[in-house]
Amino acid sequence: MRCPIRYFILGLILTSWLFAANPKTYASIGDPVYNSVAATSKLITVEKLTVDFNLIQKYIEEANQARKEGFWLDKYPYLPESETRRKAYIDTLRTLGGYNKQISKIVKDTMLKAIKSNDYTSYLQLKKSRYPVLTDDADLKREIKNYEAQVRQQTIAREKRHQQKKHKDLRSIGNLKGQWKSVSDQSTIILNFENEKTLSHQSISENTALTLEGEWEINQEQLVIKVSSITRQRTDRPAHTRKSTIILTYTVMQISNETIILEDKNSKALYFNKSTSNAIKLRK
Repeated sequence: MRCPIRYFILGLILTSWLFAANPKTYASIGDPVYNSVAATSKLITVEKLTVDFNLIQKYIEEANQARKEGFWLDKYPYLPESETRRKAYIDTLRTLGGYNKQISKIVKDTMLKAIKSNDYTSYLQLKKSRYPVLTDDADLKREIKNYEAQVRQQTIAREKRHQQKKHKDLRSIGNLKGQWKSVSDQSTIILNFENEKTLSHQSISENTALTLEGEWEINQEQLVIKVSSITRQRTDRPAHTRKSTIILTYTVMQISNETIILEDKNSKALYFNKSTSNAIKLRK
């Protein structure tokens, strides 16, 4: 486990980098080093990065000291000791540049390995570090672009599968089984899904109830009822049942756990709510 105390120490060092420019002395060599320090500190959180923490700590601490030296040389370029210190400073920058190349290679290799193994967690940790090699290396940049396109496609496909499963579950007997009631001023319609094959469709208006029984099928767009029998019942006469080959087709507008919205052949929307009550009694 990586030491939290070290995180804290590095955090204190890095606070001095946030709002200051880099030294101008030997800027062409110093800038690549100084511009990578903040990103280097973020590599600590990448669990699969095979870089020695001591190297990261040494790199950050020595870069911090070198930066102070660079600012001193900017301020006092003509003092007697400046020439000697300048030579030592450029040697330090070259050493730090070597560390930077070493870390950059490890970052690149780890990123390519994460992409190849589809290790999105490690990939995201490295991407968030914003280490310069991720954008400066043309080959790595291309691999990252291709991988992100692949991840987007996988996400879209996964979401599509999720939606398909959700739609299938909502249209299954597990969700539909039981009574669904639609009430309007003109009539009440009750759909009773009995099992995976049969249902009853009861329409009640004033003193008449019309019950259709048969088999049902449902897909993404339609509910189809193949009626095998029709029973007409009035309060003033006996019920009458006859065979039928009628097919009712409704357009499925929406289905949830509590609501079904269908559209009939006349483009009239019917709103059904899950119901646990018994069938409505006819008016006498």
